[in-house]
Amino acid sequence: MKNIADRLDAILQYIAPELKRKGKENALSNVQYSLDLAKKGEVKVLICGEFKRGKSSFINALLGEKVCPVDDDICTSAVSIIKYGPEPKIVRSYGDLSHPVNEEIPFDQISNYSVGTTEDISNTFLLSIELPNEKLKNGLILIDTPGVGGLDPRHVLLTNYFLSQTDITFFMTDINEPLTNTELNFYKNKIYRYSKLSAIIVNKTDMKLQPDVTKVVEDTKIKIANEIGIHKDNIRIISVSSSLKNTYNRCKVEKKLIESNFQSVEKLLEELILNFKKQYFLSIRDFIAKELTSLIEPLSVQLTQIKTPDKAKIEELQQKGLKVNNQLNELNNPSSEFNISLLKQIADIREQVINHLTEQSIIFSNDGLAKLLLNPLAAGVNGHIWVAEQLNLALESLGAEIILKMKNSFTKITTLPILNDNLQVDVKDFSYRVHAEQLQQDTPLHRLAVSAMPGMGVGFAVNTILGFFTGGATWVVQALAISAGVATAIGTSNDALTREHINQIKTMFSPQINVAITQMRTSVETSFTDFSTELRSVLGKRVKEIQVENISLVSALKEQLENAKLCMNKKNELEQAIKPLKDQLKMVNILLTDPLHTTSSETSPKFDSDATQF
Repeated sequence: MKNIADRLDAILQYIAPELKRKGKENALSNVQYSLDLAKKGEVKVLICGEFKRGKSSFINALLGEKVCPVDDDICTSAVSIIKYGPEPKIVRSYGDLSHPVNEEIPFDQISNYSVGTTEDISNTFLLSIELPNEKLKNGLILIDTPGVGGLDPRHVLLTNYFLSQTDITFFMTDINEPLTNTELNFYKNKIYRYSKLSAIIVNKTDMKLQPDVTKVVEDTKIKIANEIGIHKDNIRIISVSSSLKNTYNRCKVEKKLIESNFQSVEKLLEELILNFKKQYFLSIRDFIAKELTSLIEPLSVQLTQIKTPDKAKIEELQQKGLKVNNQLNELNNPSSEFNISLLKQIADIREQVINHLTEQSIIFSNDGLAKLLLNPLAAGVNGHIWVAEQLNLALESLGAEIILKMKNSFTKITTLPILNDNLQVDVKDFSYRVHAEQLQQDTPLHRLAVSAMPGMGVGFAVNTILGFFTGGATWVVQALAISAGVATAIGTSNDALTREHINQIKTMFSPQINVAITQMRTSVETSFTDFSTELRSVLGKRVKEIQVENISLVSALKEQLENAKLCMNKKNELEQAIKPLKDQLKMVNILLTDPLHTTSSETSPKFDSDATQF
């Protein structure tokens, strides 16, 4: 039991600071006082009953020596507390109970201060006796009390006072005296109500035969059971003979010991003491367990309220941060794969558009215009106007094709995820037209003459040939020859006019076509320059946006990590606080486990943390 007390004490010291912090100093002080008493192993056994029931004789028989004075005629009037001491010693307390005077007296004067009236014993109310008796060595304390059925109210007062402070009560009855109403009332209202553990001792059995003793014991059990309202089998009762035990103490005849039945008393006393100590320790243990639980529960509640760090959220922020950093590196680093690819993509688009424009301009300038000039409509009076219309339609178609090609190419760039839809395609329409100027209608005479000369030559040649064959043909023949030459000259002149008309149209539109193509190429270059400028501006804005986003992500991630750290630290702190408390609680609950399931018909002794300990 001492080992259990030490372990309980160690646990109590562990939780003492927290109990003090919670304002439970009184409860802590009381349980500590009870533990200190438990360590001593003292158990107070009070022997009470009406006068002349053999209480003092019973104590002497139990101890094996004469300690309490015994007188057939004079009753005990003082309480005697008998406990172990290395040397015999008696201290009497007398006077006022609240302010007693203590005096040590010789052992041979004990009768002078224990039996008789108050005046006879010099107002002594307590004798504190120490004996080097082996039965007392383990902490047994016996308390002899005055009879409660006498005329002196002081006797009842003293018995009741010490009854409230004892651990086990033996209620003494006489085999020759039937239970009185006074005894029954005292047992019900005092012993059964206030005593932690109790038993009934039917004394003086040597004065009756065994069948009679059995009958009296059964009758006593029934009366007390009926009085307090419990089953008679739950009444602890033993019949003894203090006289026979005292005889054994003197002569050591084994038969006398057996007949006295004191072996049953000693066995019962041993069981009651063990049961009391166990129940007493259990009460202290339960108190400590309750306080440990009260410390664990709020910590456990706090532990359940701690939010588990959102690992998915942290991973999401980390992935976003990695992505944003990669984007910043791609945008800020001229040598990054993104920037190199972007520049190459723009250069490739520009080269494709310019090459296409160059190819179309060559085709346009050479084959396109030539084909238009071969068309009969071009040779008409308003042929130059028709050619201008066809050229403008072709230029308009080419311009639209180039614009669409640039828009489609730029759109591929604007849809890059990194640009976040901030870059808008804005390719300006360009329209370049040629203009049909007034053609020169009157051809100079010298150019017409020159143009007619070949026809005239043919006429004269024909005339000469005819003259040669006719031998100087007549003038008619010559006239016919001249007419043929003139007709040939007129035909030749018309062809010349057509060629001149076509040349004028070609001369009119060729430079305009070159200018239009050049202006178209300039517009393309301007569009690429504007697009590149806007792209750089958007990229700069995106860098700032991504930097802001990165700062926000870093801040959010930092907050999440700090919260996670705080949560983990708080969780670890609570777990570290809870674990030893749970370990202590587990240890406490293991202590005093009763494999025999010892039970008692009476109320087990309980530790009251709020009660005053005596």
